[in-house]
Amino acid sequence: MCTIELFTQKRVNYFQPIREEELSYLIIKIIDYSHKGSSSSPINVSQMVLSSIYSITSTVAFGKNYKDQEEFISLVKEEVEIAGRDLYCSARWLQLVTGLRAKLEKLHRQMDRVLENIIIEHKEAKSGAKEGQCEQKKEDLVDILLKFQDGSDKDICLTNGKFKGIIQDIFVGGGDTSAITIDWAMAEM
Repeated sequence: MCTIELFTQKRVNYFQPIREEELSYLIIKIIDYSHKGSSSSPINVSQMVLSSIYSITSTVAFGKNYKDQEEFISLVKEEVEIAGRDLYCSARWLQLVTGLRAKLEKLHRQMDRVLENIIIEHKEAKSGAKEGQCEQKKEDLVDILLKFQDGSDKDICLTNGKFKGIIQDIFVGGGDTSAITIDWAMAEM
């Protein structure tokens, strides 16, 4: 479904202005920071790139800034950090001793709540646009996934769990991976 509907050339081109705007903002931010700081203070370009990638991803996924967007990005970063430092995730007894299981369950509940709020807001905006109460906005990834959830496509039917899993995978897989690739490319220059 992601290959056929979400990551097509048409969709990639559709979201190009968002990427261009965010990368322009990143360049301006780096230039401003380099002029303000002393020549001896380093700029954490890795963190700036990661923030830009999450900003691009959230704008493409959610369409606009939602009240829970920053919280969601923070939860994704925490999830990636916890997963990256856990070498023995299959040892259940170790999860209980370290408290990792409880942390992951709490994190999952928080992410679930945030995504549920975003889905509800999208559904309300969609029904408001149908009734003519508000203007039609540009389609984002959540809107595209909602088409598959409402049963309009008989071949693919998304449950809430699968829906949220796809959004999470896009953030987790797209954020750190892209930022690390850019870091390595800059290191090789």
